Amino acid sequence: MKSAFSLGKIRGIVISANWTFLPLIAWMIAVNFLTGFTIAGAIWSLLLFVGIIISLLLHELGHAVVAGYFNIRASSTILFPFGGVSDIPDQPDQTWKYILISLAGPIVNLAVGILLLLFIHPYHAYWMEPGNIGYV
Repeated sequence: MKSAFSLGKIRGIVISANWTFLPLIAWMIAVNFLTGFTIAGAIWSLLLFVGIIISLLLHELGHAVVAGYFNIRASSTILFPFGGVSDIPDQPDQTWKYILISLAGPIVNLAVGILLLLFIHPYHAYWMEPGNIGYV
């Protein structure tokens, strides 16, 4: 069994997804049918899945782009439902470069989070509503 299937190339980096996405997709389909299938629910599930893939990809590309800035080429990236791995065979010669490459992914996550805040309207968090935590 092949461990990953190719999603294409970005900036010369081969992007692959691990086979563990298949059970995740099956689980999402099953949950949609077990909770009463609706088109809206299926669309939200699809958007969630695509959002997860895009956020994983952007995180890993953050590492690869910063490594490329230091003339260190990432050859491939494998995405898993819980994260990803960029194959960067050559390690930087200075510790500060290694730290910047390592921090690039989380910095991309923060940037995406800040960007998404522009689209979220003020709301009360789930746990701030007394009825949601069993307190009446």
